[in-house]
Amino acid sequence: MKNSKSSARLSFIFESWIKRDLLIRVLNFALVGCLTSAGYVILVAGLINPIGLPDELAASIAYFFMLPLNFWGHKYFTFKSNLSSLLTSFRFILMHAMTALLCTVIMWISTEKFDTSHWFGSFLIVLIAPLFNYTVMARWVFLNRDV
Repeated sequence: MKNSKSSARLSFIFESWIKRDLLIRVLNFALVGCLTSAGYVILVAGLINPIGLPDELAASIAYFFMLPLNFWGHKYFTFKSNLSSLLTSFRFILMHAMTALLCTVIMWISTEKFDTSHWFGSFLIVLIAPLFNYTVMARWVFLNRDV
């Protein structure tokens, strides 16, 4: 009986630790995402207003400028990956390509197939893209198989 109680207690402690670790990782993911998104918005505004670049060009430049910061934040802060930066950066770029395709498909289905506003498609993308990115980063991009 005593062994059963200690086993249950150990299981509870382990499960609590896993949940705590996951919560911290998700919060770190959100923090890196918010910081790089804020940097993106500031950079876009700086490229459009004082410099006078076209909106689309400013958005593209800012997006590509923030990618390395987003990569480093997630590699070293969110997932604490010890994998090669060459390997993880290649996977990270592929993930962003998949995310761009996913966002395009979501918007197309939303507006063309269901005849909804682009606002609805944008809302779905804001919900789905981060979940997709977190899952792909955790299970492929930054997965430490040796840990």
